[in-house]
Amino acid sequence: MVIARLLFFFAIAVLALGIAAYLITGNRRYLMFCKRVLIFSVVFFLIMLLFFVFERLILVL
Repeated sequence: MVIARLLFFFAIAVLALGIAAYLITGNRRYLMFCKRVLIFSVVFFLIMLLFFVFERLILVL
């Protein structure tokens, strides 16, 4: 769970830096990078959530 929190904060920091870079330079490449990071982060956390749900189900059964 600690790793998930660290990755969550890392993703937030990368998104903030990417948006700041876009605002400073105006280059849309940084927005595309933020989009990819956001999609990867959401997919990763959904997979991790499913893993925790299955783990709970296995413990109950």
